[in-house]
Amino acid sequence: MKLERILVLDDESSVRGVLTDLLNELGYAALGVPSIGQARLILKQDSFDLIISDVHLKDGNGLEFLQEIRNGMPGLPLMVMTGFGTLDSAVQALRLGVFDYLIKPVDQGRLSVALERLEERRQLEAENSYLRQEIVEKAGTEW
Repeated sequence: MKLERILVLDDESSVRGVLTDLLNELGYAALGVPSIGQARLILKQDSFDLIISDVHLKDGNGLEFLQEIRNGMPGLPLMVMTGFGTLDSAVQALRLGVFDYLIKPVDQGRLSVALERLEERRQLEAENSYLRQEIVEKAGTEW
């Protein structure tokens, strides 16, 4: 399934701007926000297909915010980016089920590949769900 809308959370305006511009150039509708507080407000009003968040934010920990998102929207894909990657934060991100862990500055090629992989995974999940439903419906009518 095609990703369309991506929320980018980074308190550094230059990083946020470059990343949202890149995503928009790649054909996505990207919106950048500088804080967890603003991200919460946006998410109450709008929906997204992916959230990309920095780990270290001025108003909180990005991983803790993503845990909050995971609890409220379990199927929403998440990616993490950081300029200060550590084994601890990578393990924490994996436990959250983030799709990818990006190191800043985010490489355009790596980001493109990650987005393609995510779209492929979403397509496979949709097909799997459809096929399961077909099996249930056929089994129900044949029994």
